Amino acid sequence: MKKLLIAILLLFAFSCRIDSGTLMLTDTKYPPKPKDYNVQVFLDKKPTRPYKKIAIIEAADKDSRVGAMADLIERLKKECRKAGADAIIISTDSDGFPITENADGSEHLKGYAIVWE
Repeated sequence: MKKLLIAILLLFAFSCRIDSGTLMLTDTKYPPKPKDYNVQVFLDKKPTRPYKKIAIIEAADKDSRVGAMADLIERLKKECRKAGADAIIISTDSDGFPITENADGSEHLKGYAIVWE
């Protein structure tokens, strides 16, 4: 029984391969958005309406696979909701790609969490 529990815990630990983080850029606290709030995603251009950057949101996926971009964007949106953001402006690397590959082979996506002014 003990070995089964350890095996299940290890399986769970290794199946959770997406990491994320938030760096707040302001002292102002924004209330979290509901789980069903539709965080807008800006990939190719910045929003045309006035906004304020409130945080840098990052997500990394340790498993390079098909669908990683969609998973990373969903993770970013989840972190935006926690930070109280209305939208996210996804950053691109020097070549214009939104996903960068880290030295460990993981894929990394980041952007600015914003609120509408």
